[in-house]
Amino acid sequence: MVWPAIASCWLSSSVFAQHDALDLCPAGTVQLALSGVLSSPHLVQCANSIGMSPEAVVRNDRLTSAQVVAFRDASSCASYHHDMMDKLLRIYPVCVDPVSRMSTATLGSMTFAQRVKSLTS
Repeated sequence: MVWPAIASCWLSSSVFAQHDALDLCPAGTVQLALSGVLSSPHLVQCANSIGMSPEAVVRNDRLTSAQVVAFRDASSCASYHHDMMDKLLRIYPVCVDPVSRMSTATLGSMTFAQRVKSLTS
């Protein structure tokens, strides 16, 4: 199969290194990964911890300050984020940087800590 070789070549190219927000995922890939974690027990526990529906968490709805603290402190929320990256890695490997475990897609391009920080900005 030629695609993995092309993908690894693409990831190691200087173009990827120069553009952190470069969207290497085909349209809909991140949404597909997100739909795959909707039934995740981590997402359900995370949503319960912050008082939102799982769908609202997946949509990245705005959180109150108290909800951001709960999201940051809940191990289930960190586990949900990692579940999402794992699912994305299985669906379309080029969408996740294997070292940083960050999605290369604009919609998901953040670590858990960056996601928490983005919720406060």
